[in-house]
Amino acid sequence: TRRQMTRPTWLSAALSSAARYHRSIDLDPLAHFVGTPPQMAFWRCPSRRRLLRTGNQVGGKTTAACIEGLWWATHTHPHRRTPPGPVQIWFICVSWSQSLAIQRKMWALTPKGAITDETRGRYTAERGFGANTPVMTFLDGSQIWFRTGKQDPLDQAGATLHLVLYDEPPKRQRNFSELERRLTRTGGEMALTMTPVNARVDWI
Repeated sequence: TRRQMTRPTWLSAALSSAARYHRSIDLDPLAHFVGTPPQMAFWRCPSRRRLLRTGNQVGGKTTAACIEGLWWATHTHPHRRTPPGPVQIWFICVSWSQSLAIQRKMWALTPKGAITDETRGRYTAERGFGANTPVMTFLDGSQIWFRTGKQDPLDQAGATLHLVLYDEPPKRQRNFSELERRLTRTGGEMALTMTPVNARVDWI
């Protein structure tokens, strides 16, 4: 007990406990994340088409999308049943520079023991998960691919997806519609997080 310990021993035990806690966060930050009320509402929404719209740098919309993708890829979603086998997830970003920022955020939230050695070895802050085809591969074969909204809809044809995450709305409705079709076979889901400024989103 604390009374039985001398102060240096008690302090040493406290510091050791804090160090173990921080190591556990480093290994599995996803398990220690506490969501904001907007994020919790987004995660708990039962719809297959969800939208989280908040002000810029308010409410943690991009973080909410990252955690959504990680829960699907690790089959640990606390609020919905995800497919039991490997899942294919596309994370659509506005641009490559924005994609890199999101990949850095995803890396910080990822439980490192859940991804393959190749994925861990490939990641760098400057290039993300790969300059040409950035992808995270998980131990069961699940994958999160990072794409940009600038790609032609024909580049999206042929994929069979379980989850599509949009960070900011696509400029072309055709891109959105094409990706919706990629979810048909799996009965998959789509989620958008956005702060539309000077952008037409009435079609959504």
